[in-house]
Amino acid sequence: MIGVSINNGKVCLESEEVDLTSLRVQSKQGECLFFKNIAESKWEIPVSRIVELLSNNKDKRGFIFFGDKKNAIDCFNLTVNAKTNLHMNTGEHDFYMFVSMDGYLRIILDKIPTAKTYFKDSEITEIKTVYPRTLKLNFTITSKYFPLTNSYLIIKNRKEGKEFAIEAKFTGSSQNGRVFVNKFTVFFDPKDVVFKLLDHINCDSFDFSVFDFSFVIENNVTKISDHKFRAKSPKFDLSETWLDFSSEYKVLFSWYNTIHSQLSARIGFLSVASYLFYDKLIQTKNYEQADKRIVLITEYPNKAQDNGFAFFKYLMEKQNEFTPYYIIEKDSPDVKYLSKYKNNIVYFKSQDHIRLFFKANYLLHTHTPKYAMPFHGSLVQSKLKSMKKFFYNMALLH
Repeated sequence: MIGVSINNGKVCLESEEVDLTSLRVQSKQGECLFFKNIAESKWEIPVSRIVELLSNNKDKRGFIFFGDKKNAIDCFNLTVNAKTNLHMNTGEHDFYMFVSMDGYLRIILDKIPTAKTYFKDSEITEIKTVYPRTLKLNFTITSKYFPLTNSYLIIKNRKEGKEFAIEAKFTGSSQNGRVFVNKFTVFFDPKDVVFKLLDHINCDSFDFSVFDFSFVIENNVTKISDHKFRAKSPKFDLSETWLDFSSEYKVLFSWYNTIHSQLSARIGFLSVASYLFYDKLIQTKNYEQADKRIVLITEYPNKAQDNGFAFFKYLMEKQNEFTPYYIIEKDSPDVKYLSKYKNNIVYFKSQDHIRLFFKANYLLHTHTPKYAMPFHGSLVQSKLKSMKKFFYNMALLH
């Protein structure tokens, strides 16, 4: 074991197991400063002398060697015990002792060491609703060389780039050699997150928002960068989580794995009435039989003036084999174009929208078929895949 500390402006290394004879700091240019052997197994050097050596070089890194063969301090094979915080501000410079990416004890001036050195892996072990409007995440972060003291869950709105940080509660750690498994728990109210991350909220419109989840780590050994480590996909099956957003609306976190096996969630909103209708639909399984006569038609969720509208009019006026329904947001200015066909208008996220979406056999769309989805739930996505979908353009109308 090698003990490392910074006390009274001096760097001190001590070890009864490793012979640190000729312990020295070397600049990239090869200039050396030797530690003073102040006791049988203890060496020290003033921080000011190291700063003087490194501050005059463009590359302000210092390499620590000992012995005649230029031995480096390998932090993975040698147990390095940080007895104090290894960061010191001298007034003019920030002095850091840190572990390099290749696992050796080093020194650097005026540049915060990267957190990548200390991060090994992460795992989300539980996603749970603990109250009607509180979400709980349990996770572990495996670190190298030193245990962690803090972690933050970072939730990011992918489209708008906004981020919201939530401090996690440290619940314990276990050690295996130089690897530490650190356990954390975080609680949050989705309403707080949504209001921080979304510029505009219309609970009755199509939901485009995707949230990504990352971690930032801290230890008590030295200051490290706030690099964001993306949360990996859990090993358990993901599902949708519904929570109270207000007295009138529910909020959905529809969890999914990205192509890089990372955790993300599509966010959605649904009125309480529509949610209760959907929940009853699931419980009674009244969604398994499709009606071959029902045709759903959609353009953009708030539009009725393109090819979709033209085809809807054609089906309404020129045939009687199929029953068409046009999906549109209730507050769309284009609703006036559909006033002639009131009985066949389906307002977005209404109970009728949910009922007919699961009942319909055909879907005609001018853009993505996802615009027909009332929300991004797992069952909704499965239904969309099973529908007979037709993408059409003006050529089909001639």
